[in-house]
Amino acid sequence: MSKADQLIMERRLRPIYDAIDAGNAKKAVQEADKVLKKHPITTCAKVLKALALIRSDKLAEGFEIINSLDVPGAQFDDGTLQAFVHCFKEFPRKIMM
Repeated sequence: MSKADQLIMERRLRPIYDAIDAGNAKKAVQEADKVLKKHPITTCAKVLKALALIRSDKLAEGFEIINSLDVPGAQFDDGTLQAFVHCFKEFPRKIMM
């Protein structure tokens, strides 16, 4: 992916990150759905949607998305990997509550 493509993708994902940072999981899911409607193969948007679902206590839906992306040998960018890490960090917290 070229530098210009990365900047465009960051701009498209920014509203999802902002909603997650603000604690508004519902808005984050809506923003992720908007991105995925136009760009259905955007892995980072899928993982961010999963994170928002996990934070809104929809664990099954969130991990359904995560499991669908768990393909051996798949290559992910740094932003996607970071979102994966946050998903897995959130999961044990939600189970213990």
